[in-house]
Amino acid sequence: MATFFDIPLTSGKDSMKNDFKADGVKISVPPTILYSMTAKIADVRRSVTSNFKAAGDAIYLVGDTYDELGASELYAHWGKTGNNVPQVRPEAAKRRYQNMMAANSEGLIASCHDLSDGGMAIALVECALGSAWGMTVEISGIAPQLSTIAVLFAESHSRFVVSVAPQHQAAFARIMGSDAHYLGSVSNDGQVTINYQGKPIAQFSTETATHAWSYALKEL
Repeated sequence: MATFFDIPLTSGKDSMKNDFKADGVKISVPPTILYSMTAKIADVRRSVTSNFKAAGDAIYLVGDTYDELGASELYAHWGKTGNNVPQVRPEAAKRRYQNMMAANSEGLIASCHDLSDGGMAIALVECALGSAWGMTVEISGIAPQLSTIAVLFAESHSRFVVSVAPQHQAAFARIMGSDAHYLGSVSNDGQVTINYQGKPIAQFSTETATHAWSYALKEL
């Protein structure tokens, strides 16, 4: 991947034992392999953060979702591993990254968040954590051949959750093409609503999600 993307791999390490102790509680982190890669940013002022910026901004999923729940956070929650682990598709990923850089260079992207642990559902919520933002999204148009569980929680690689101001939607869609999947819009009511075929399958407040994210380790 370092050779394909022409990005230097500067270091790596394996952490086979990481323990955290506090208030008599010991938390052991699973064995972890870390790769460190670097790339130049021509103008750091063009960097985009992950938090939503304004009510009414359009929310997009960038990239393709596959039936790849293997080794996911969802399966781990239920004590399972699964078979279909995410596959790297370097050619599609590189094209997508280059288009994202082009869109960002034109100032079209208000916020951007990678999809990793937990998939699309978690990334969407993380974009609103600690704020008064909410969202209403519709997921039935995303990979309709997959189950709603896979659409929400698959950890397929090289995807992003992006918000775009209304006046930039056409230009963003033109650059991203079929990689841009419209989901819905940012709201200022602090409520998260995820719909499937027009009916809510998940509804909760951003405040509730923020509390769960902030106090998870404390409540173990």
